[in-house]
Amino acid sequence: MRKKPLAFLLTLAITLALALSLTSCGKDTALTVYAEGDFIKQDLIDAFTEDTGIEVHYLTGTRTPAETLAKSGTSSDSSAIMAAEENPVNILSDLREWKKENQSALAESSESEGVPCEYDVILADQATVSQLHDEGCLQTLDTTAIANAEQINDAYLALNGDGGLYSIPVLWGTAGIVWNTELVSEQVSSWKSLWDKDYSKKILMPATARDCAAVALTVRGRDVNTTKKKTIQAAYKSLRKQVPLVAGYSDGAAYTMMTNNAAALAAAYSGAAIDMMSGNPNLAFVLPDEGSWRICYSYCISAGSEWTEEAEKFVNYMCSASNLAKNAVYCKYSTTSDQALEKMDKAWHNNPLAYPDKSILKKASLLTQLDGEAEALHTQLFQQLHETAQP
Repeated sequence: MRKKPLAFLLTLAITLALALSLTSCGKDTALTVYAEGDFIKQDLIDAFTEDTGIEVHYLTGTRTPAETLAKSGTSSDSSAIMAAEENPVNILSDLREWKKENQSALAESSESEGVPCEYDVILADQATVSQLHDEGCLQTLDTTAIANAEQINDAYLALNGDGGLYSIPVLWGTAGIVWNTELVSEQVSSWKSLWDKDYSKKILMPATARDCAAVALTVRGRDVNTTKKKTIQAAYKSLRKQVPLVAGYSDGAAYTMMTNNAAALAAAYSGAAIDMMSGNPNLAFVLPDEGSWRICYSYCISAGSEWTEEAEKFVNYMCSASNLAKNAVYCKYSTTSDQALEKMDKAWHNNPLAYPDKSILKKASLLTQLDGEAEALHTQLFQQLHETAQP
């Protein structure tokens, strides 16, 4: 065997040393993707990694994923799932902290350099995404790199306003009540059912302030996006009266308790409701007579991402019509893309729970960002509600 020249061996050694030094400095090269819930099909993440060679570290809304815990059968104990939700990933709080800690560095760095943070890609509700954008925590998206943004219906892209594209809405759902037909004696048609004393300690409410308040606001015929202090306070006063009837404020536990016939009624979004119903034939879902509201989940990229190009590739990959369709069916939420809808089975396409009549949607406002004062009031009153609910 012919010996390799010394110069070649030296070059090879230097190249290897440089490669090792590049991979060992800074943040782990895996792309960190955060989703507010279990909204991204793992098979699609694996396929993305296989196609691109880009590793993905996938985080969901709780540091110990409560929904995953519930579905896996690891725990049928609702208290364990609620405990998991006590330590959530608060993307808004985390990015605010990142910005505060790096304020000086951010002021000095160029836009292209950025200051690294924990998250790269974020999939969160539009109200949170808009808040992150207004606080300077998101990048403006490059539509040439994310060409599949054109798959999204214009009405949803318009949620970005006039300030450039910073988010790509991909999923939406409507709020209603999941109820157990074996445990509830009458047809459920009103949000008032969640205040029915006949179902004391068998009622489940959402885990977040805005969703809880939206229930109380809607039952009173008020706008879910109101910023009026007295109206918001009145909603939480109603919620405090409900406390003795509530088994828990949890999204993850709702799956376990409803599928196991341990709860009678739960406020939930359509995607979560359809998921629960697949696990228990006794469950039904209704959009109450007083009206509903909608939530929309959007992709965005953190201003502190070290891997913008990789993040763009991930978002673009997930926004192909085929992958939008697969992911919507997986997480049971509705797609924002007509092209994706065409790729779905007609049974899903025509499911009135996922795609309600347009007359219903006209009365279902999208849950949107509030001003800072109103958001702070929600946070304060929801914390007080939790304290009231503690045994």
